[in-house]
Amino acid sequence: MRRTFQINIYSNLVLQPEITYSLKGYKFPATQFNSEGIIALNYICFTPFLGYLPNEKVTLLLGPEVGFLTSAHAKSDNQNIDVSRSFQKIDIGATLGMMYEIKKWAWYRVILHKWF
Repeated sequence: MRRTFQINIYSNLVLQPEITYSLKGYKFPATQFNSEGIIALNYICFTPFLGYLPNEKVTLLLGPEVGFLTSAHAKSDNQNIDVSRSFQKIDIGATLGMMYEIKKWAWYRVILHKWF
């Protein structure tokens, strides 16, 4: 018995929509103009997974992902600068994953994202 939100489509096919809050970013190196720092990006993401259930414990997942940028900041030299205008407001990608049910209330998931 699965406890995730899944809509049965066919015998072993399900639709598993998800909404997540995602933190992304990267470090940038020091230059002659500034010290090293980070870019922090925050997204609300919607992923309508199509799932295949080969058995009772495993779900294979595939679907598009749409991310909506909520904020973007550059942090360097004790400054926090809003850089939201430098990034696209909507990010689109593809998602591939697998979910393994450990117990009825616990899962192990591996998810890979590719942003376009």
